[in-house]
Parts: sequence; C-alpha cells; structure tokens
Amino acid sequence: PAGAPGSLLLAFRASGVRLQRRFRSSDTVGGVAAYVGAVAGVDMSRHCLATAFPRQQLRDLGVTLAAAGVKDKEALSVEPR
Repeated sequence: PAGAPGSLLLAFRASGVRLQRRFRSSDTVGGVAAYVGAVAGVDMSRHCLATAFPRQQLRDLGVTLAAAGVKDKEALSVEPR
C-alpha cells in the first residue's frame, strides 16, 4: 500500500511501454524482472533491469530491492544483458 514502510513505487521502460507499480523493498530483483517480462512481453533471460543514476545493471536476481539499492520512486530500464 502507498506510504507503507518498505513500499517502493517503481517505474519501468520496456519495449516502448511505460509501467508503474508498487513493490516491497523485500521483493527480489528476480520477482520484479518476472513481472516486467510478463506485462511488457520482454524475454528477461536476454535482458536485465538497470537503474538510471547511478547506472547499474541489476543482474543478481536473488537479491532484494533494498539490498540492490533500489529506492522509492526510482525509474528502472530494461536493457540487453
């Protein structure tokens, strides 16, 4: 829920589509990648999520969003591995 502790509002750009959704900071990068892949129709085995600034590819799918340094209201892009 909005404003809940550990709640992150994330925006994604994938295949010309802009998505936005809330996740928990305890959710894994892999879980978020699976969501983006399913909704945007992207093969996430060939792509990965990346932060905009500082630019960093999120390749470890087992790490939590908090451990990966993903912040509330962050925009993530989908790029080739």
